[in-house]
Amino acid sequence: MFSVVLSEEVIYDIDNFIDSYRKIFLNRFLDTWIFNENLIRKNYIELSKEFRNNIYNEIDTRLKQKRILWNMVIDELKYSIFIIVWNYSILLNYIENIEDKIRFVENINFYKK
Repeated sequence: MFSVVLSEEVIYDIDNFIDSYRKIFLNRFLDTWIFNENLIRKNYIELSKEFRNNIYNEIDTRLKQKRILWNMVIDELKYSIFIIVWNYSILLNYIENIEDKIRFVENINFYKK
């Protein structure tokens, strides 16, 4: 098993993506005059938290494995992999340190499926 380390940039990008995701849906239900508007907005907040946790869990699950299938070799010890969370494809670029059994995620990109 490998340990997974995320760069500060990756953590920032995930949080920024989730904030944008949350704001898009919250703005849709702002002043709509729907009876349970507040409940809908609260549900979207919870949904965005769940989405964030799913992203981190999927990154952790996939990169901890001893062997990663379907990864693309960029350089000698640099790789890319797509993971799917909900209806998003997420491209991770990571560096692998085989001796210390560490995978360092240095970049992340989000794509809507």
